[in-house]
Amino acid sequence: MSVLAVDGGGTAVKAVIFSDDGTALGYGQAGACNFSVDPHRAVVNIKTAGGTALDRGSMTWSDVEVIAAGVSGAGRPAQQDQLSQMLAHLGHVLVADDGYIGMLGALAGEPGAAVVSGTGSIAVGRGASGCAARAGGYGYILGDEGSAFAMAVTAIAAVLRAEDGRQTKDEQLRALVLEHYQVKTVDDLIPFVYQQPLDRGRIASVAQRLAHLAADGHERSLAIFEASGQQLGGLVTAVLRKLDLLGSPCRAAWLGGSFRSGSLLTRPLTERILSEAPRCLVGPPELPALAGAFFLARPHLDRDEQVIQRLRSSLEEISP
Repeated sequence: MSVLAVDGGGTAVKAVIFSDDGTALGYGQAGACNFSVDPHRAVVNIKTAGGTALDRGSMTWSDVEVIAAGVSGAGRPAQQDQLSQMLAHLGHVLVADDGYIGMLGALAGEPGAAVVSGTGSIAVGRGASGCAARAGGYGYILGDEGSAFAMAVTAIAAVLRAEDGRQTKDEQLRALVLEHYQVKTVDDLIPFVYQQPLDRGRIASVAQRLAHLAADGHERSLAIFEASGQQLGGLVTAVLRKLDLLGSPCRAAWLGGSFRSGSLLTRPLTERILSEAPRCLVGPPELPALAGAFFLARPHLDRDEQVIQRLRSSLEEISP
């Protein structure tokens, strides 16, 4: 029998059918999957991606022993139960949020924490005994510190304050923000940001441009990334504290599109973590989230080095 692993992110669903020993047999992908925003669409795309993976692995749904899904917007027990019920006709289902399976893959069996920063942010961790903890993940109004959305809002707010005369004008930042959002005046930023439905992804997208400015030494952009890295590091240390790992050997990993900015974000992140957890090994993920979904179904294998190597090599071969 086999495991259908699902990584349901806000941009796309990815699915892989694994044999019981961790060999990837088939890959599928479909559209966006945020269960809290659109449950029906999430289920349709999970089925589509899973069906494609099964077809490519020359298998059917009846060959699947367990469907292990990490899904955006399914971080609470009530949401996980609802999604499990909506997929129950396909077989036995295990559901977690996408940050949790990202953490399982990133740590590959080691105790520690993984922090995710994309449009939103969250840190999730696991202790030596297998207990779990999280910090952040409260959405763009109550949290998402260090996320691309938060960085974008900080930049937009700086432009607005400068227009008011409350801080020194920064012509580089002003020009970049207006050009990126294709608005003519600073006043036009207000209706753009507050329009409904709120397009968080569109707002957050300027963070990539801010990274280029920061890499060229632009002070205000550098300060945004410095503060964001420190905030993300604070999420990690909060999780490590909950797990009683601050003084122990452990691992911390970063995940998500914000980290394409490289050391602009990872340096302050690492500095913040090591300031409180000096024995922590901080770095990129050991394995992708799809491997974490496999571990969700097969937790007893997450410290098996042969399985880890098999997952790594077979996913590299089969995933685009």
